[in-house]
Amino acid sequence: MLSNKKLKILVTNQKGGVGKSSLSTNLAAYFAIEKDQQTVLVDFDRQATSSQWIAHAKPHPKLRAESVSQVIHGGNRLSLFTARSTIRDAASKADVLVTDITWSPVLGPDILDIFDLVLIPTSLSELELLSTIGLLRDLRMSLSKAG
Repeated sequence: MLSNKKLKILVTNQKGGVGKSSLSTNLAAYFAIEKDQQTVLVDFDRQATSSQWIAHAKPHPKLRAESVSQVIHGGNRLSLFTARSTIRDAASKADVLVTDITWSPVLGPDILDIFDLVLIPTSLSELELLSTIGLLRDLRMSLSKAG
């Protein structure tokens, strides 16, 4: 274990094709295989790419994935509550939790307090960078209002 505290990582962006699933899958595999940590990847993405990659990879006793894409896309507070419960339940069974979510305004900044680390991958095109800057600005303003 890295410490006595469990590590919870969120990988998110509002855009597709920026590497969320690749980063999530590789982080989960790294902690399970290289660091020998019990690791779970929770995949909220509609495409469920990262959980499918792990499901089709060579099985490893320290690595598992859960695809729960239907949970987050309801667009209401119940969906957010269910997502938080799903994350907490998965985290209780692992040393490392990696969560792959396509960011949506429905999530709001409330979900960020669950995680120790938030990663927002982006590509280098001007449009992608502007979109990511906008997301970061929205998150910063929301977090400032929240507390």
